[in-house]
Amino acid sequence: MKISESAALALLACASLCCVSADITASFNHGVASGDPLPDAVIIWTRVTIRSTEAPPRDESVTVSWEVSRFEDFSEVAKNGTFTTDGSRDWTVKVDVTGLESGKRFFFRFIVGGVVSPVGRFKLPMPAGEFMERIKYAAFGCTDLGPSYFSAYDFASRYELDFWLHLGDFIYEYSRIALAPEIVPHQEFDWIPNAHVKPSRDNKTDHFDTYKISGEVFTLQDYRDRYASYRRDPGLQAISASAPMIGVWDDHEFADNSYMNGSRNHNVTLEGDNFETRKRVALKAWYEYQPTREVDEEGNERGFHIYRAFPFGDLARLVMLENRMTARTNSNPPRDPEDPDFPFKVFSDEFESILENVLDILGDTPYDEWEGSEVEQQLIEYKQLIDVFRRRPEGHMIGDHQIDFVKEQIEEMLATNTTWLLVGQQQVVQDLWWFDHEAAIANKKAEGDMVTAAMWQEAFDNFMGIAESPQVCNHQTFPHAKRIQYKQCTDLDDATLDQARAGQAAARYKINWSFDGWQGYTDERDRLLSALAGANGNAAVYASDMHESFVGMLREPTTSAAASSGSNATAANNTSASGAGGRRLDHTQHLRVLQVAGVSGETEATDGVKGDVVAAEFTVGTFSGGAESTMNFAPMDFNDAARVASNVDMRWASTNEKGTFIVTLTHDKHHVDYVFFSSTGTLAYTPMCASSWDFYPGTRVEKLGVPLTDNVIVRAPSCLPFPMNKGPYQYMMDNWGVHVLPHSKLIDDVTG
Repeated sequence: MKISESAALALLACASLCCVSADITASFNHGVASGDPLPDAVIIWTRVTIRSTEAPPRDESVTVSWEVSRFEDFSEVAKNGTFTTDGSRDWTVKVDVTGLESGKRFFFRFIVGGVVSPVGRFKLPMPAGEFMERIKYAAFGCTDLGPSYFSAYDFASRYELDFWLHLGDFIYEYSRIALAPEIVPHQEFDWIPNAHVKPSRDNKTDHFDTYKISGEVFTLQDYRDRYASYRRDPGLQAISASAPMIGVWDDHEFADNSYMNGSRNHNVTLEGDNFETRKRVALKAWYEYQPTREVDEEGNERGFHIYRAFPFGDLARLVMLENRMTARTNSNPPRDPEDPDFPFKVFSDEFESILENVLDILGDTPYDEWEGSEVEQQLIEYKQLIDVFRRRPEGHMIGDHQIDFVKEQIEEMLATNTTWLLVGQQQVVQDLWWFDHEAAIANKKAEGDMVTAAMWQEAFDNFMGIAESPQVCNHQTFPHAKRIQYKQCTDLDDATLDQARAGQAAARYKINWSFDGWQGYTDERDRLLSALAGANGNAAVYASDMHESFVGMLREPTTSAAASSGSNATAANNTSASGAGGRRLDHTQHLRVLQVAGVSGETEATDGVKGDVVAAEFTVGTFSGGAESTMNFAPMDFNDAARVASNVDMRWASTNEKGTFIVTLTHDKHHVDYVFFSSTGTLAYTPMCASSWDFYPGTRVEKLGVPLTDNVIVRAPSCLPFPMNKGPYQYMMDNWGVHVLPHSKLIDDVTG
């Protein structure tokens, strides 16, 4: 039946507020969103803001009407219904709309009390095995609202995306004061028409005023308030309305460096000893505020088991994994100082702890005397012991059930003649050895760029204390923005020298510096890579977490990953005795033998690499801090090159610039554009093409006669054209005819 829009709104308004008192009105201040698209279904989401002269009781309910249409004017409605919400779910609305037509674009909206929400849109994929020509999507991760505007969200919303990925850290749980100690705590806020009005700080480029609470979040209402603050952001609202979100959490949706039974950032003194309670209230807030399907195909509640798959016709199958709450074991090594496996001192997943241990070994030994010394032998032994721990079979990130799930999805991919396997998960899979600045200089000389090599050598000699009167220069260079944020040189201080020396030693001897990522769970990583080999070279893996952007290759392990620790120790001793401890190998080999020393399961081929490429990996950076906050004693382009030089399968790195990547996927090519921004701290921004990459499916590479181990990932000439719709690149949006205030004037209205 076709009815006029005005008539439909009149009918819907009659029922919308039947359950609340007459002096209450409602609005949609947190925008609309869609998510988890299937060939015939999608989740639509919004939140109702109740406006009243006093805080409304949490048991009062609101009935919200919803509509889905093929037409933006809603002249014909394909699906509609009502959803009753109340304070038990923080007045959020989430509907799983089913029975829709595959491959079509739809529009949706919500209505309450005659008030119409912003209009959102989504496009559904085709069923598995049916033809799809192409899809386009964006990826995000580590989206901290405090330090930066969400310019990347705003930019990506201008594309006609099929969906967008969020790979974790959608919110941050930290205290606002911990993040920006120079900002004084918020005052207490009076209740005024259902809004906590924040003090205006127009002279600030940050916008911590959008945070409802100044302290760390750990109660249910804390997590709700933090999500609500983020959902007020105009950039997030723009992309949420423009395309469906497919997301997973990482640690900060719970607490930093979370695992099944705890977190590095769960303070027992302040927050109690029941981490189980904290993670469950965080889970509830996640489901309330994200357009994520809460039940699986059999109708069972997902809970923490959020791993799932999405078909995109015969083009791709997207697999989303969860690596925090369903299987992850503690990433910290044993803390018993009497443990004979750890003779130096206790080490943990804290980067600072590893560097401190390395410094203890280095002592006062000058950099140019490391080679062939007792210090070098001790560093090798320390590295070997760490690698034994990294390969512990009892260490898990995703568990056997998710590895089996990946295998099942590959079988489904092959059975439906689907070209691509896409894997979305939280953390970088490839090796992440520390920045090898001396190798970067050698590489630059090999390229014939003696000018840059000389500049980097001068910087290296200064921060390593080799120069006659060493100075350290505080760099924050942004090559693609063609600007230097600041550069201030002072006499080299002890803290910088210690960090530089320890970091270079960790890079030279391949000492793992973090156990929180896949680099701390190498036994299970190898089993995942072996599973991905079933995709025949047609797999792309997406990652985040590191606040840096990378492009690299993932290779299949060439030996079993199930060897015992005893055989690991034997291999370590044999490697050391063969000469690695007595003399340093030629640095062009990056001491590859040390990379595998003591770790059964990593190939011991003479070239020091693993087997064939099983996947390409693309890591999206962040909107907030990267290596410029920890490595700013070296120029950022030097750091980028040092990161690549240290990791044999890494093709490209950007360790400090902020942005997103956009994927254009066809049967012949997986094209990735890394897009960074001139500024994330101002309303206006300029998008810049940082790097473009083409990844070809293994089947096509074989047809071209190119070995899978070479030229699978190649640089593309340039980014595809940027979207120019919606006017200039200005963060303050007017997408729906409603003026959206900039952050310094945002009102964070959290109901109840």
